[in-house]
Amino acid sequence: MKAGHPMITMKRLGIFAAVVALAACGSDGEPVVGSAEQIAAAPAEPAGPTPGDLEFERITGSWSDEVFERCGRGLREVLGTRDLVTGALDGVRDPQGKATAEIEDARYWLELGDEEFSRVRPKLEEGICDPEATVAFDQVVQYYIKAGTAAVQAGQVAGT
Repeated sequence: MKAGHPMITMKRLGIFAAVVALAACGSDGEPVVGSAEQIAAAPAEPAGPTPGDLEFERITGSWSDEVFERCGRGLREVLGTRDLVTGALDGVRDPQGKATAEIEDARYWLELGDEEFSRVRPKLEEGICDPEATVAFDQVVQYYIKAGTAAVQAGQVAGT
């Protein structure tokens, strides 16, 4: 694909939107409040590997350099996007049930992405990176972006 291809632009915009939405929240999913200086001065929480990081290491552990070169970035994008989406969805607090439809929508798209990824996962675990995997990566990220959008909307609806 060419660098200016619309799917790449939309994918990056969607991931950017999810990152911006999550960056505005603390680890508990609540909005971060305070001035930029207060937020910057706050102690950092200890960072550990995410579920996506652990899965990435597990899947790529036996990959050759060639396979890593062809599929490493795509796999990292899939698993990182999933981490962002599940974080956003886990952060939704909706005790009144106002965002039920949005939560269900997010879970639907997340499940579609997981199903699509599960089709190519066995080959990836065997160290095989083929065109089917790279096409699946793009589709999975699109599903996860839709899930992330629904999760952010759920948080907005629940917070009103």
